[in-house]
Amino acid sequence: MNRKLNLLLVLLVISLAFTSCYKREAGVGPEQDIYVFAPPSVWEKLQKPLETVFSKGVVTPQYEKYFRLRYIKNSNELDRYTLHRNLLFVSTLESKGPIADLVRKSISSSEMLADVKSGKNFLFKKEN
Repeated sequence: MNRKLNLLLVLLVISLAFTSCYKREAGVGPEQDIYVFAPPSVWEKLQKPLETVFSKGVVTPQYEKYFRLRYIKNSNELDRYTLHRNLLFVSTLESKGPIADLVRKSISSSEMLADVKSGKNFLFKKEN
């Protein structure tokens, strides 16, 4: 009887160990930071509108923004930010460079591409 109890206890511990191993890691970095990747020419045109959209906040004794935009100038640093939360990739279809290439590759179907060209859609959300 004692041996069966020990075996059951060992199986329980092993099963708990394996189930806890599959926990998905949360993104790193502050939750309020949005890391923006865009070609410089696109960032020049869209910096003010993006800041207007994301500068809303809450009035406490000191005004606090809900989000802070962090423009990443060097697109070669993309690998460094892959585990961060809130990545925003901004580009036009005509832009050149690694970020523009990434945005074009993210438009997976011809229907999505047609919607972008017609102005019907311009924003796509991708979960981790």
